[in-house]
Amino acid sequence: MNNGLLLPGHTRNMSGEGVFLETQTVSRGRRQQSLKAGEFGILTLQYKLQGNPEALKVPCRIAYVSGDGLGIHLNISRLSAKERKIIEDILESGTGMLW
Repeated sequence: MNNGLLLPGHTRNMSGEGVFLETQTVSRGRRQQSLKAGEFGILTLQYKLQGNPEALKVPCRIAYVSGDGLGIHLNISRLSAKERKIIEDILESGTGMLW
């Protein structure tokens, strides 16, 4: 996030506009208070392309904070056509593994 906080987690309910990031970090003490809806950051999506690990950095904004994670709005418009196609392929695969 903009404050330099790294939030490891797993994505759930991903769409072309957003994703829920399931993370235990949100519920750890004062860190929860430092995360607010409207904050901007970069979401690193990790996936596999033909069995090889890859990563895509996506500009994002926190839509909401809950006890088990974050609702995140993806700023797809700031991605290249190639990067948008990767997101589309990830959504179509349903697994995060692209062939």
